[in-house]
Amino acid sequence: MELDKEIPFITEEGHQYLVSFVKFSANGIDYGIPIIDVSITLMNNKIEYNSIKTLNIFVDIIHNYLDQHNVVLYYYCDTAAINMRINRKEKLLPQEYRSKLFSSMFNKKRLTIIY
Repeated sequence: MELDKEIPFITEEGHQYLVSFVKFSANGIDYGIPIIDVSITLMNNKIEYNSIKTLNIFVDIIHNYLDQHNVVLYYYCDTAAINMRINRKEKLLPQEYRSKLFSSMFNKKRLTIIY
């Protein structure tokens, strides 16, 4: 089965994204399982934020890919600024915030499927 895949996605607000899965080059090292670089790329103008519904669709797209392929996903979060609440107690870098957000969303999805 082909591991490289691109999935275009348009949100209800009209923002265009491309979710890409590309086999990661591990400099000739064989880890025994394919490593896939996953990217979520905004294809049109910058936006202020995504709705939780949009974020859940990203999670569903990635989860469906994992259902079809036995791989390890590799991703990193970009450094674009995030508008956070001023009264937020925990101060996080944009990458750390995005990483924690998606990790918690994937964990929630996984727990929903188990039960």
